[in-house]
Amino acid sequence: MSVTDIFADAQKSSINHKSLTKRLLKIEAKHKAHRPRFEEQVKQCVLRCLEVAKSERAGANIVKFLCVYCAATQGQEQENEDEENNNITNNILLMLLPHMGAKDKVVRYRATQIVSQLMGIVQEIEDDLYQAIRHELIRRIRDKVPAIRLEAVCALGRLLENEMDEEAQEKENDSDDDTVMSDEAESTGLLAKLLDVLQNDTNADVRKALLLNLPIEPKTLPYLLERARDKDAPTRRALYAKLMPNLGDFRHLSLSMREKLLRWGLRDRDERVRKAAAKMFSNLWIEQVAKTLETTNPEEQDEEPKKKNIGFYDPTISAVLELLERIDILNSGHDDGIGPEAMREFWALRPDYFGVMGFQDEFWSALTTESAFLARSFYDYCSQNPDALAEAEDKMPEVTRFGFHLQKHLNTVLDTKQAYDSGEEVEEETLAEQEFIAEQLLHIAHTLDYTDEIGRRKMFSLLRNMLSIPALPDEITRLAIEALRLTCASNVAGEKEFIAVVTEAITEVHDTLNDNNDDDEDPNDQQTRSPSPDDNDSFVSAQSDLPSTNNNHPTTTRTNSQQNLTEEDRNRRALAELLTNLKCLSIAHTLLQNITTDPSKSMPLENLLNNLVIPGMRSTDVPLRERATECLGLACLLSSDMATANRDLFTYCMKKGHDELRILCLKVLCDIAVTWNQPPQQSAEDAESEVIDLQPYILAFGYSPEVQAIATTCIAKLMVSGFYRGTESVKAFDEAIAEAEIGGARGWEVLGRVKAALDVGGGGNEL
Repeated sequence: MSVTDIFADAQKSSINHKSLTKRLLKIEAKHKAHRPRFEEQVKQCVLRCLEVAKSERAGANIVKFLCVYCAATQGQEQENEDEENNNITNNILLMLLPHMGAKDKVVRYRATQIVSQLMGIVQEIEDDLYQAIRHELIRRIRDKVPAIRLEAVCALGRLLENEMDEEAQEKENDSDDDTVMSDEAESTGLLAKLLDVLQNDTNADVRKALLLNLPIEPKTLPYLLERARDKDAPTRRALYAKLMPNLGDFRHLSLSMREKLLRWGLRDRDERVRKAAAKMFSNLWIEQVAKTLETTNPEEQDEEPKKKNIGFYDPTISAVLELLERIDILNSGHDDGIGPEAMREFWALRPDYFGVMGFQDEFWSALTTESAFLARSFYDYCSQNPDALAEAEDKMPEVTRFGFHLQKHLNTVLDTKQAYDSGEEVEEETLAEQEFIAEQLLHIAHTLDYTDEIGRRKMFSLLRNMLSIPALPDEITRLAIEALRLTCASNVAGEKEFIAVVTEAITEVHDTLNDNNDDDEDPNDQQTRSPSPDDNDSFVSAQSDLPSTNNNHPTTTRTNSQQNLTEEDRNRRALAELLTNLKCLSIAHTLLQNITTDPSKSMPLENLLNNLVIPGMRSTDVPLRERATECLGLACLLSSDMATANRDLFTYCMKKGHDELRILCLKVLCDIAVTWNQPPQQSAEDAESEVIDLQPYILAFGYSPEVQAIATTCIAKLMVSGFYRGTESVKAFDEAIAEAEIGGARGWEVLGRVKAALDVGGGGNEL
């Protein structure tokens, strides 16, 4: 059997390559005296392979067979210590070198492919040939054919790894500084070229190949992890599924990079990438932590070999707590952080951790940020999954007992905040940790079962008292209001009780301002102080700067004590008044978010709007005006009459306000339109529906780019909500789109795409 026959059989299938390699080695040994002739025949067979297209299976089989044969010659060289056995590999590489730059793309591809495969198995190569191949491979990474670039970067990735290993050895053993610097310059130059390809190559396969072939070093790691934002989904998935397991312990990464990897992966638009990121967090990272804990605590190991699940360590609470600590749960555990999403995936993928969860009194008494968030995420997951809830019923705390734990930690927050404000040696991080723990407990309160009347009353009383404490942070107050709503009945009577309790709490909060002002007044001035007609009004300070703006609530006159105040006292009192009103508006904002009652039909809500919200909108303080505008917008979403009456007010605020207020007013106007306006009918001729007013959004095109972007977004939202129908409505929207395009408003391209989609779909409801 000749060399040609062997190559002919090798191209048919890769199954018999080993047997064909043995036959070729026998022919080589038999014709050792005529070695040049044997090598020439092998070269001719390789040259014929260069013209085989990539799609042909025969070409790939020949390349595989050639690699198997060259690898066998490498093995014989080690056994026989015969340097001549390596000549055929070098000669083939030398022969293919000029063909790597051929004009024919098929020849270039096959030559680059063979060189790339052979460079992966060759053990020794002449320096001149190595440098020539390296130079030609660097040229091929700029080839116009993606397949050629792919083969080139795979080869250069292996060469770079070898060069960096040799460089590290030379730094340890070689004392010749010039040589070390020269090698370092060569490897650095090659690394820079490959990193540039990794970032800028247009072909996803090339970027993915570099991602998996580049050595993981401190220099390359930032560029590799950057591929988590690659536009190609398989490349992003490869980072989480293949690169991260090869990376080693994730704790070597910086804290910000861990958080970014989780956020980018779990919020990816591709479902497979999200699953890969979830497995990385739930399987890879937790097992690395559990392995470390088991290694450092050998006394806790059982004498019997465990391995109930091969590759997994025994689940422990300590492992989960350390994992949460490694992702900085204090900053990532809020509602908009990545912590809740990561733990939802963790509980779904690791049900074996359910059995080790235990929340006894000792657990609640010694809460940390990690343990509090662990309990919160556990109860959140159980409350959303009936199967898990049935399994974890015994782990749920009694409502009454939980209320005592919550009260204890709320007192700790108040004491810590008081010590911090008074200038004692309390770190800001300590205060943030205590507030975070209280927030997690209030999140747990949202998942409790309030059918127990004793526990419900305990929580109702506790949450009611919390609302009247101005020192509590706004986030804790918001969560307390939402939990308070759950303790009230879900019917109309329960909502009426909820409204009465919260409005009463707002009155108490605001009365603290009057109490503080009374304490600050000079006792000698009390006799000369004239009584004010609004002394019994709950929201006097909200209107104190508004002369005759509301006939029903006249303003107070300046007392002798106020005239005698110093500038510092007046500034301090003004600041206290602003903070108190902001606190009241914050409570009112949360109240309006959690009710469905029409404010115009509820006396407490109507008084709240007239005495607090409306004066806040007229205030000159920007934060107060913004929060009051939000509250009025929420009220308009609850009452169509209020929405109609205040639509012009929001338009006026949009024209006269600053950018933040303009953005807020545009959003409110859009929400009002979507909530209360009826889209026109499908038949434009018979429709008599009112055409929506787009003038505020058109006026917004003349303001800052941020305001323009919100205006175009609102118009697009209205279009897809069904308002882009009827002759008059379509005409109004088309005019607005034309105005946006002419003025170059930010986001006008989106309007064009939405219009095109609606024209094809036939209306907003079809999208």
